[in-house]
Amino acid sequence: MKTVSVGSRAKARLRNFGNGTLELVDNTIKFYMESGRFRKRREIAREIPITDIDSVERVGNDFSITWKGVTDMFVIEDTELFGPIYERITEALKGQRKSVEDKEVANQKRNELIKMLGITMEMVNSLFDVLRSLHGRVDFSLVEGYFKRSEESFRSLTDQKTGAITLDFAKLSLAVKERRPEEISKETYSILRALYEYFSGLASKNEPLEQIHPNYHDAKTIVQAH
Repeated sequence: MKTVSVGSRAKARLRNFGNGTLELVDNTIKFYMESGRFRKRREIAREIPITDIDSVERVGNDFSITWKGVTDMFVIEDTELFGPIYERITEALKGQRKSVEDKEVANQKRNELIKMLGITMEMVNSLFDVLRSLHGRVDFSLVEGYFKRSEESFRSLTDQKTGAITLDFAKLSLAVKERRPEEISKETYSILRALYEYFSGLASKNEPLEQIHPNYHDAKTIVQAH
């Protein structure tokens, strides 16, 4: 059922068209014209959803609406009656623009998070390969290769805008260089733990990240498992 509240209609003239009544019905601007000499009928000459409006402008009695690339010019008979309608239209447009902006921000966050998770998983896998390669007879050429791969992923990760992340690769780099398995294991574990704490902190500072990226929780669990 459509609702027209008090203060939602005003007499107006649509330029190059004729006289009628401008109304704000729910979230749609409608312009009615009367036809017929003896038995008057109201016919809709314009029906403009708020979502289709690009801009509105009011100068005195003149009111213009630009929508879908077309501009309709109205002349308002009573500006006092039209005041509440204009305010509701502009408020609705503000809400609409904010909704679009919020959606764009959410999409940007989601894209950044997708990229960050991909890079993080590459780094975590490389670090886990470092740990795994320490079992049995250690091939330090493999250890160095896995370490360099994880370090490259970290450099890519620091370029992301989702949030600042600080990891200390210097100690691990030294341990790999000096070929000390126990130190390599200890520092690798420290980095993995720091990654998990980073993800946990990121979740507490933002809206539920699972809503932005459904695999966020799984990715955090993978980091913890490693």
